[in-house]
Amino acid sequence: MAVRVKRERPDQRRHHRVTAPLFVEYSGHHMRAADWSLGGLRIEKFTGSLPDVGHEIELGLMLPFQGFDVSFTANAEVVRRDLATSMFAVRFTQIGERERELMQHFIEELVRGSMVDVEDTIQRIDVPVTPASLEPDGPKLTKGTPIKRFPVKTMVMTGLYLLLGVLVFSYAGMLAYTNFYRMEVQTAVITAPVETVTAKTDGRIQLNHVKPGDTVKAGETVVQLIDNALDREIELANLEVQERKAKLNFAKKKQLEELDRLRSYATVEMKNLEQTRITVESLAQQYRSADQNHQRLKDLMGKKPELRFKFIQDN
Repeated sequence: MAVRVKRERPDQRRHHRVTAPLFVEYSGHHMRAADWSLGGLRIEKFTGSLPDVGHEIELGLMLPFQGFDVSFTANAEVVRRDLATSMFAVRFTQIGERERELMQHFIEELVRGSMVDVEDTIQRIDVPVTPASLEPDGPKLTKGTPIKRFPVKTMVMTGLYLLLGVLVFSYAGMLAYTNFYRMEVQTAVITAPVETVTAKTDGRIQLNHVKPGDTVKAGETVVQLIDNALDREIELANLEVQERKAKLNFAKKKQLEELDRLRSYATVEMKNLEQTRITVESLAQQYRSADQNHQRLKDLMGKKPELRFKFIQDN
């Protein structure tokens, strides 16, 4: 029996309605749903008494999934019925979450084509294909003639393995000869006449980065004679130089401080000079104003005696 997927308009159906096998048990009757979806199912040719529209019923559902029969219960509400065809349709009102996810996964696999009916698979296998000839291409060979091929690949691989074996055994033999049959002398002792070296002054002898057994060139310094008294004088001279450097730094720092102080004094004096200049200009302005007033009064008194007399009375 082929599985049909019915696609309807989005404004009429919220879910895909399929005709995959879903067995329903209600009121002691066991039947297969005509079609079903996540929202509900439809029963046709029901042999019992049809439930009333709006009545809530309990259904036992069984879904064949991947070779197993998954059984569960669900509550549904009757939404329509037809007495002529003994059909009624229900809407799921209460169903388990896991059962709903199982039904949704089953429908999605059908819609995507991942699950097909066995009948559909057999029909695809039975589709005839173009027959292919089993005769070999090329010249016809007589029956019983053996086919011989030159073993090129076998010979190439054999030669490669032989070459690798020769290289490995040669390297192993060279290592064995180097480590076991050949004696290498790492050190040697050379005798030479011993000469006595006498220092002209007292001091401490220090090797010049030369270890016993090293090879040195002619004229290269081997040891150094360190004079303790001379080292002491050099240390005292270094201390005196450091002390004088410290005094010099202190004098430079003091000089900078005095220069800053002189700059501050100069700034104050410049401000005082500016203030004195402003005061002098103000006094000069006052002097010019008083002189002009005196000249005006002098002119007035020279012109009219009565005004002079009046001015004297007023004053």
